[in-house]
Amino acid sequence: GLNTGIGEFSEVRLDDEKLQEFQKYLIYNHAAGIGDPAPIEYVRGAMLSRINVHAKGQSGCRLEITQTLIEMLNKGVVPYVCQKGSVGACGDLAPMSQIALLMLGEGKAYYKDKLIDGKEAMDQAGITIPGLKARDGLAIINGSNFLTAMSAILIYDTNRWLKQAEIACSMSLEALKANMMPYISKLHEVRGFPGAIRSAKSISKLVNNGDLANNKIQCKIQDAYSMRSSPQVIGSAHDA
Repeated sequence: GLNTGIGEFSEVRLDDEKLQEFQKYLIYNHAAGIGDPAPIEYVRGAMLSRINVHAKGQSGCRLEITQTLIEMLNKGVVPYVCQKGSVGACGDLAPMSQIALLMLGEGKAYYKDKLIDGKEAMDQAGITIPGLKARDGLAIINGSNFLTAMSAILIYDTNRWLKQAEIACSMSLEALKANMMPYISKLHEVRGFPGAIRSAKSISKLVNNGDLANNKIQCKIQDAYSMRSSPQVIGSAHDA
């Protein structure tokens, strides 16, 4: 992929003229997504994930390529990427290739809430189009960065959702005058499930210094399962 082809053409050496042509047609060959546009946060996440890979200094591309991706992120140029596309053993080649089209001044992009031609978006944002030289194209597309972005965003959103569940649980326990003994973290530490331990501590922290936690409110010896098993239920989701 540096001065040779790839796959069946990995034994074929490329002269200087063919090097740039190969990188360009590598992108054309894979920019074949279909369907609705992917959410902007996924595209930006994929670009950030790819920048992180380049920052290790082992991708073999020019510094200008990485700096252009950074500029696109900072200045709000978001390539138009389709939700569906081929995902091969080398990574998310179709969506990443639609991002790489911008490096050639091609494709489309969102800029200031408008979908316009890629070159126009780059020009309006004042970003120089770097073109693709030896291994530049391959270094942009060769990784599972779209899936990485989607997964990272999903984990972040899920964690916020579980925190909201714990807040709602705490409010419910206060309203229902719950017995807080089942939320003592030592009980969950004995059982050994990290998510339940974490959840019990979070819920206890949320009711801390309230009348319920300070035993100013009379409660039952044992509440319903739907109340006293909250750390186990939310905790299993944390573990998953």
